[in-house]
Amino acid sequence: MENILSNAQTDGKTVKAARNNIAVSAIPLNDNATSAPVGGVLENWGSNITQIVNDSNRWSNTWFEQQGTFEAAVLFPRKLFSQELNHSATNMALAIRKNMHFLKNAKVISPVIDVAIGNEHICNIDPPVQMVFKVPKNSFKRKRSWGCVFWDKRLNYYAGGWSYKGCNSILINSTHVRCFCNHLTSFAVVMRLNHGHKLTKVHQKLLSVITYVGCCLSILGLGIIILTFLLFKKWRVDVRHKVLFNFALALVSFLLIFIIGIEQTRWIYGCMAIAVLLHYFMLASFTWMLVEAFIQYLNLVKVIGTYIPNLIQKAMIFAWGIPFVIVVIILGVNTDFYFNEHKHCWLSDKGFYYGVAAPVILMLLINYVTFAVILYFNTCGRATKQLRSNQTERQELIIRAKAVFCASVLLGLSWVFGFLADIKGAELICEYIFAVTTTLQGFLLSIFFVFRRKNTRDLWISVVKKHFESEVNQKTSGVSRQL
Repeated sequence: MENILSNAQTDGKTVKAARNNIAVSAIPLNDNATSAPVGGVLENWGSNITQIVNDSNRWSNTWFEQQGTFEAAVLFPRKLFSQELNHSATNMALAIRKNMHFLKNAKVISPVIDVAIGNEHICNIDPPVQMVFKVPKNSFKRKRSWGCVFWDKRLNYYAGGWSYKGCNSILINSTHVRCFCNHLTSFAVVMRLNHGHKLTKVHQKLLSVITYVGCCLSILGLGIIILTFLLFKKWRVDVRHKVLFNFALALVSFLLIFIIGIEQTRWIYGCMAIAVLLHYFMLASFTWMLVEAFIQYLNLVKVIGTYIPNLIQKAMIFAWGIPFVIVVIILGVNTDFYFNEHKHCWLSDKGFYYGVAAPVILMLLINYVTFAVILYFNTCGRATKQLRSNQTERQELIIRAKAVFCASVLLGLSWVFGFLADIKGAELICEYIFAVTTTLQGFLLSIFFVFRRKNTRDLWISVVKKHFESEVNQKTSGVSRQL
């Protein structure tokens, strides 16, 4: 049908036809007239597509809010017509049709808009094609996965399937959705599009509980680390504690923003800001883990000759600066990378690959190499000059065990399970391990660096004793005055 409409002889005029389930239009590729059509609106099923022209003020930010009866609308960038004049097709084919039974593999909840110019595969349209779809009123009452999609003929061994790639969506109101897509094909709004592994409701609920409980415990533990650093001057003199403080600050910022804002998708630009902050603080936590790994290397391997002038200042420039540079680059390349089709304020799949997976994998590899060196010098190389101790063998083993445990937590071993969660057959167990180990990371850090360190415990005990003695003295003096 698209080929017939694209090559039909229309004498430069728009040709329309409509039935109860479909409306079609052949739009001439002619940009000479000031009133050349640049889109169309289907008011009701059975009626023709109403044209939107260059001089029309019909398409505005408020028009679709005032008119709640139309079924679907589409607006093409004006330059698209002039760009395609060199193609063999003479018309742009536009069809708006009801969801038919043969459109499977997803629950389509909107009309389907078909746009084509002959057999040409037209993509990377900037600005993108805009569409508005009418959807059932109760579609978004429950929290479900939905989004704007296009029909990709290459999926399912070229049998075709719906894909989110290149499309972004905004919920206008309870009955209308706006879509932005950067190519020409068939478009729709779908509900519950399956992305491979699908968790049952029980597992989803359990993982959600584990995530939020773990995050709260981590925030508590990280808060204790930050408070310890701020309260005790003696504790914050140590460079290792300065690194730990910055790492805790980055991680607690990420967790707080995650809990408060990950599902705040109503305001699109606010959601984008949340995604940017989450991305930044997540990368910052990894860069500070990298600095922590370097400090562990200096303390457990190098030992002698480890003085580096202005170490903490250099570490701050590196650990806070590198994530900022990465975020700016991602924003500069394409701001759409911070629009996620899975209804969370997070990066898109493509943005995640470039902005998270690539730098994180690189940092993890560096961490693992560092961890291997630390492990070697604390086991096989323990007799060398880099690791000498006057302590007993048992005490040495305890110190070694603490060092290995500390390194394994700090160097991000748990994040490996996040990447392994895409392996078929291992998704569920990896997701549980990832949820438990990652969200509890901050809590484990507080146990290891605060509660299990005698000198740190003594600092807190002294504060508690002073407070208790002060309370006792006040009560004693009060009783003495009454007598």
